[in-house]
Amino acid sequence: MDTKTAERPKSEKPQNADLLLCSDLYKNAALHAEACTRLIGYLVRDGEKPQKDTDPKTVPLKEELTAMMNCFSGYAARAGERLHILGAPPAHLSMLDRMPAEVGITVQAMADHTPSALAELMISQLEIGSVDMTRALHSCTADGCSAETAEIADALIAYTGHCSDLLESYL
Repeated sequence: MDTKTAERPKSEKPQNADLLLCSDLYKNAALHAEACTRLIGYLVRDGEKPQKDTDPKTVPLKEELTAMMNCFSGYAARAGERLHILGAPPAHLSMLDRMPAEVGITVQAMADHTPSALAELMISQLEIGSVDMTRALHSCTADGCSAETAEIADALIAYTGHCSDLLESYL
């Protein structure tokens, strides 16, 4: 996740607050959806079926991550729609946006891809994203973002907390 959301120049005009927050919302939600997809890939290795026999938590975790992926994709879509309304289509995630999370997930999952370890990886991703979104929300609220955009951000932050709570049962 992008830790630079809190480092916005003070000179930006308040009318840009919605654009900045929506852009952060889109990026955050899209990165979470991609993280879910990557972790699901480690649960179903080499095109095989999930290893039910080795760990009974594999199938339920895959289902949880799939549901989370769909929901985060929905948040990204909502933020994208809001950006279109504001006159700025969402920017595609660059490799620089994706790289920190991808490298972290890949390295750690290669060492341990048990359901417990993968749940812990996702919880870490969610916590980082929640902190970034909270900073962005506070910054943009101070700059005068709309209530509608702030509601989407609040809902995304609450959902990331809910997801963390769900995943704790796999630890």
